[in-house]
Amino acid sequence: MTHKETHKEKKILIFQATPFAINRGLAAIFMGNLKVWKTYFPHDKIFVEPSYFSFASTSRALLYNTKYKNDDKIYLIKQTNSNATYTVKSFVRVCLVTAMNMLKCCGLDVSRILYFDKILNTYLASDIVLLSNNGDGFSDIYCRSQFISILTFIPYLVISMLNKPYIFLPQTITPFKRQLIKHFAKFILNKSILIMAREKETVKYLEIIGINKKKIFLVPDMAFVMEPCSLEHTNKILKEEGIKKNQRIIGISLRYIIKDGNLDKITYEKYVINMRKLIEYLTNCLDATVLLIPHSGIYTFNKINRDVLKKIKNKDKVYSTNKREYAVEELKGMIGECDLFIGAYMHANIGALSMCVPTIGLSYSYKFQGIFEMLGQEKYVINLKNLTYEELILKVEDAWNNREKKKRN
Repeated sequence: MTHKETHKEKKILIFQATPFAINRGLAAIFMGNLKVWKTYFPHDKIFVEPSYFSFASTSRALLYNTKYKNDDKIYLIKQTNSNATYTVKSFVRVCLVTAMNMLKCCGLDVSRILYFDKILNTYLASDIVLLSNNGDGFSDIYCRSQFISILTFIPYLVISMLNKPYIFLPQTITPFKRQLIKHFAKFILNKSILIMAREKETVKYLEIIGINKKKIFLVPDMAFVMEPCSLEHTNKILKEEGIKKNQRIIGISLRYIIKDGNLDKITYEKYVINMRKLIEYLTNCLDATVLLIPHSGIYTFNKINRDVLKKIKNKDKVYSTNKREYAVEELKGMIGECDLFIGAYMHANIGALSMCVPTIGLSYSYKFQGIFEMLGQEKYVINLKNLTYEELILKVEDAWNNREKKKRN
């Protein structure tokens, strides 16, 4: 009897995950996690609680809608599109759960009041919670104040206080900036039954802050297993974008990094200049067609494109794939048709690496180095904070000259 046959149906909650995100990396993580769970536990019912912003557009979830929309074992929990409303509701929930636990100590069971809230109802009904955290969201690096950081961690406290078993899916956990948040995080991490880190630096950090080593495992990012759209569909997109497949195609995923707070203005301006010079080198010296591929929506993509392309003289061999918003599977399909890929988005790079496309990572975080290192490709990671044009060209020439060997391997 197989594992699939003996496994009893369970109710699974995937927390902070979505196929609809503007940042297609988040969608790639979700689709990879969903594929793995559906493969090994096909009878489980899966509830998905996305972040508050996740339902802005269903057009971004092409393969999800095609493959899973009518799956009666997957339930998407709709959230408010308001950050403020989401935060207030989370605060009310932690107050309700705290009150329930206090009354339980006095012999009073008032757990039924929690069933009036659909989120708490889902938490209570779940057998296990899978914490996706959007890849690196279990952190305070994106929060400008300690107060905002505390509000961000409230949903984790609710799950922990309900004594639900939970697992950290493959993700990056960076050093916490604030001591109070660090204590919150350690409490939540130590109560988990399993923590999957997607690079060695996360493993080291968790061990340093005193997390039980026995529950920490090094596991690749689940976006590696996400399937691209079909070759036929990819060819149709390339044709619509005016790209001929008999050309040398080099894909680039530019990131408007100053918006994310990952680079200061001066470093960003150097990055723009180097990208501009790189594109001119690729078209003039390698006689390649450059395919600019968005990975976080057309609006942001067009802003960085304007900064980079406005002073390029020959734009005839530069194509921006911005005729419409593409689903992450479509983007992966296009990336797979490139002879070389250069990316400032981690999951665009994962899409290329998983399709055996020679890849150069433009890094703003140690997660790049760690994930490339798992594949023996760490020498092709360049730190954007000290990026030079000379280093960039050396990496490009190395990867380009060895591209056939890399594809075979």
